[in-house]
Amino acid sequence: MALQIEEQETHVNFMRGDARASIYTSDTTMMTKFNKLVEINGVDWKVEEVARLPRTGEVIGITYSCPVSFVSYRRKAIVREYTPEQRKQIADRLHEMDSVSRSCSSLLDSGEYELTGEEDTAENDSV
Repeated sequence: MALQIEEQETHVNFMRGDARASIYTSDTTMMTKFNKLVEINGVDWKVEEVARLPRTGEVIGITYSCPVSFVSYRRKAIVREYTPEQRKQIADRLHEMDSVSRSCSSLLDSGEYELTGEEDTAENDSV
């Protein structure tokens, strides 16, 4: 029994001196966005609590936390207008980046290369 769209809500809470903001949401769209942020390695988003229905165990809300500095406010909506040529250029760049990403993934999947998380230290050694 999922919550009706009209009942789904999101609350952001932090005090002036807090280092972390607490974000509760029962909005499934927001949960998807926040879950993607939590899954990225090296980011400072965390799942703090999961609220479930007692009988079914269905998730009805999740509380996340992040640094207060991650909460921002916009002055106005930005609407970008692109010409058909600009749209094509953007699409071409995205396709190129996607093909490079797929090539790297296939190399990693083949086992020929391995991600170590270490940076190339040749430049750092000469300093």
